Amino acid sequence: MKRCPRCSLTKNLTEFGISRSKRDGLNTYCRPCARAVKLESKARKHKICRVGHCDGAGDGSGHCPIHQHLKTCDRCSQTKPLDEFNIYRRMRDGRSSYCRDCSRELTEEWRVNHPEKTRESNRAPNYKPHPMKLRARYDMRNGVRHGKLIRPSVCSRCSKECHPDAHHPDYSQPLEVVWLCRSCHVLVERELRREVTL
Repeated sequence: MKRCPRCSLTKNLTEFGISRSKRDGLNTYCRPCARAVKLESKARKHKICRVGHCDGAGDGSGHCPIHQHLKTCDRCSQTKPLDEFNIYRRMRDGRSSYCRDCSRELTEEWRVNHPEKTRESNRAPNYKPHPMKLRARYDMRNGVRHGKLIRPSVCSRCSKECHPDAHHPDYSQPLEVVWLCRSCHVLVERELRREVTL
């Protein structure tokens, strides 16, 4: 049996979550109280503006109305517009924790500290597209721009409405393309690669 300091009830040990950092290996609070404490902490965190040392009330996303389009970089601690942060969908606000300048510096530091991995990635196959592919894509874009090619609004394979990609069955014929949606294009390329490996 163990007593929860929040609800002051003595409960069975199975009512307490596991916490390896504690001496008895169990959480300080019982499960319902631990859940309540976590929710209270989360609500409190969201009600305070996370930009710099602002004391303004948050709007639920961790920003006050004044700072809703700003963010503080976790590395340089400078408050910058959201446009200065790369898109990162896993974050709550959809932006990276580091500003673009810091991200660039970190990338450069990693490249300096890992020269062998950088060389390997530069030597990787298909690191640069084949010149004929580049030329075909360039000619295709020009063909669309000058009206020699007309991009349809549907995929020629599955008839899905989209902004289709131009697939080149033969790169030596840049204006002979098959218009495919992204899914069909991936499937066709995969089939072609499989045929080459067989």
